Amino acid sequence: MGGCCSCCSCCSCCSPPAKKCSEYSSGMEGFFVCEGEKCASSGSVWGSGPYTADSCVCDAAYHAGVIGDSGGIFKVTKAPGQDSYTGSTQNGYTSQSYGSYGSSITISKF
Repeated sequence: MGGCCSCCSCCSCCSPPAKKCSEYSSGMEGFFVCEGEKCASSGSVWGSGPYTADSCVCDAAYHAGVIGDSGGIFKVTKAPGQDSYTGSTQNGYTSQSYGSYGSSITISKF
């Protein structure tokens, strides 16, 4: 078998270049990694997917269930703003409701 990951997609060499969550700024797209850290302030996630673009992406990823308590890599994608965002409790994380916001993000598994 030649080359990296010719047998599976679980090799570390198959991981995309991921930025640390602390490097995220509102509306940025790409792959991010959380290494088990949580956001400093509670109530830092607005919506239940899509999320407001200024939400903490680590906590949004935990809330969405795309990473577990030990962290992981996930993808952030821009989405249109919404008239309102509904908060919820999912996977042990509570997000907040919010009114209209000009830009959104979606969080998906790597």
